[in-house]
Amino acid sequence: MPLGLAQQFQAFTGLGGGRRVRLGLLLVWHAVIWTIWVSRNDLIFAGGLLREEPVVDRVKLLAWKWFRAKCPASSCSLYEWEVQPVLCLDQ
Repeated sequence: MPLGLAQQFQAFTGLGGGRRVRLGLLLVWHAVIWTIWVSRNDLIFAGGLLREEPVVDRVKLLAWKWFRAKCPASSCSLYEWEVQPVLCLDQ
């Protein structure tokens, strides 16, 4: 188990095979970090509640939107992205 954030990043981005998959995993990593940051700010500054499911759903949606913006020719739907994002990255 990675001990720090840098080790977690290396472990996560090292999951992919090709360059395109690694870049896609990097995109997902950034979506995770950004969503955690925004959720943390909501919790601290807006008195929000922190629940796991909405945070995970936000990560999936944000990563998919960023992916579609980077690869507009992709036919990957949100459902396909949620089920198996690596298949979308491999197209």
